[in-house]
Amino acid sequence: MPRPRVHRWRRSALVIGSAAVAAFLARPRKPAAQSSHAAPPPVAPPPVASAQDELDIDALLARDNRRGWSAFWLEAAIAIAVLLLVAVPLFFAWRGRTAYVLVHDLRQGDPIRVEDLQPMRMPRLDHAFRDLAALAGGVQARNDLQSGSVLHTTDLVRLQAVATTDLAAGDRVEPSHNVTFKPLPYAADALTPNTTARKTVTRFVAAGSLLHASVLADAPPPAKAADIAVPLRAFSGALDVAEGAEVVVVATPRNAGNAAAFEHVRIVSVDRGTEPPKFIVAMTQAEAMRFAALPAADFTIMQRR
Repeated sequence: MPRPRVHRWRRSALVIGSAAVAAFLARPRKPAAQSSHAAPPPVAPPPVASAQDELDIDALLARDNRRGWSAFWLEAAIAIAVLLLVAVPLFFAWRGRTAYVLVHDLRQGDPIRVEDLQPMRMPRLDHAFRDLAALAGGVQARNDLQSGSVLHTTDLVRLQAVATTDLAAGDRVEPSHNVTFKPLPYAADALTPNTTARKTVTRFVAAGSLLHASVLADAPPPAKAADIAVPLRAFSGALDVAEGAEVVVVATPRNAGNAAAFEHVRIVSVDRGTEPPKFIVAMTQAEAMRFAALPAADFTIMQRR
């Protein structure tokens, strides 16, 4: 008997249906809902931190919140700026010196007066002009100068003494005879027309050389017309008196006799290279006659009070 033919679609439908039933039966099932009256599962109590644990936690938090040096760059920049603005002027005020600034423009050859300058505390500048008293000697601008610039000695000229002949040590400075004044670059210690009175040179000065204060000394005052120069050797008294000082000379005779005092005496020169020192004194004619009539005596020089 022939076998009945089964169509393919029927066979496929049978396989698919069997697989679907098996999958439905094998699906995961939800647990049954618990009853509201059931006791909840036990929960473990929270841990209790000890004192050491709290300290450790605080240390960790402080470490996390700590700022490093790089976090302070803004504060450091502000501090440096304020320091520069405050410290630099204070440093100049402490270590600097007073210089002078021009208040208006000057042309070459213009005289420089005190009212043309304004003092200002500045660093130690080379060749900065600082001596206002020197302006009395006829200081002039060497070049055109702008207002607001610092005045330097290299910007100045003034009349200064130049030797017209060779001067030996001890020669008196006489502007009409051996010295002339020329406008020359400013030298702080040069001789000017205001400082020539009663000056002598202390060493040889060649003709054409500028006369500086280092080669000059005050000349002794000339003797009065009525005075007479008298040499004497003082054995005691004020031996450190300067030339030109008014003194009193006391003569004590070496033999029996009364001491004699000469009150109107002026020191002309002193030679301390001898023992006792030798003095040249100027006194009036009457006292010179008394002095000449003295016997051998020792002399004492006393300063006037």
